[in-house]
Amino acid sequence: MTPDRPGPGPASGSIRVVGVTGTNGKTSVTTFLHQLFASVGWAGSAYSSHGVRSPDGSIRAVEVENTTAFLPAMIAAEAAKGAEVIALEAFA
Repeated sequence: MTPDRPGPGPASGSIRVVGVTGTNGKTSVTTFLHQLFASVGWAGSAYSSHGVRSPDGSIRAVEVENTTAFLPAMIAAEAAKGAEVIALEAFA
């Protein structure tokens, strides 16, 4: 831990995942978390109904797939882009 970085980052090759659930406000909270990650110096991604926001801030639309491989593959793709943490909006 350093003064400019609150807490250690994830171990090399791993990524922290934050799940956002509830009835209202999930997209707003997911977007806020992406901004919060950046403010503390973490390379973060966010997955919401608006798409995937990568560590560089770019947003890409994503069509949700109802498969067991979709979420792990999306998380791995963001980790490959340098994400240390990702906020995931849980939606149907």
